[in-house]
Amino acid sequence: MNAASVNYHFDGIESLYAATLAHAHRQIVTIEVLQEIASSDASARHKLRAYIAPVVRRLASPAAASWEMRLLSREVLSPSPVKAAFIQTEILPKKKILGDILAELIGVKPDDPVVGRAILTVVAPCLILAISDRTMLSLMMPGITDSDVEVELLIDHLERFIHAGLAAVAQHVQAETGDKPGRPVRRK
Repeated sequence: MNAASVNYHFDGIESLYAATLAHAHRQIVTIEVLQEIASSDASARHKLRAYIAPVVRRLASPAAASWEMRLLSREVLSPSPVKAAFIQTEILPKKKILGDILAELIGVKPDDPVVGRAILTVVAPCLILAISDRTMLSLMMPGITDSDVEVELLIDHLERFIHAGLAAVAQHVQAETGDKPGRPVRRK
């Protein structure tokens, strides 16, 4: 592709990079899939698994070594000038859906700061899968991504780990506020 084509179709190299980055992020999971999960009648617990499972499957699969995942890894570790727009258009809409699910599980409003900490709990293992070199990951943690069965076991493990953490957070919030878990509460 020559510079004239890039300028014609994308209005410059920065816009081409932004479009490529958005495409790469959508390879993990699309906003449409997440909106479908969010609007389902499933419990918040089932919605969280439905949110986590395709992300972990993608990041733990051989496709995680694709150019798209390498591009996203580079953007995470060394953000480009398009990061603000990328966060606004790709990350924040998906984060909102996750935050709403987590808020329901914890029993707080979605804008409660505890939800941001809970999001970190969910996203951090996924980021490790996204930025890790496949060979290094296999050497450090043999077997966790070697087969579809192992990936499903990893999803089960992460789900248990996350739910245990969220239950502890909900219990802490209840003790702190005197409200019952599972019901949105008002925090100071």
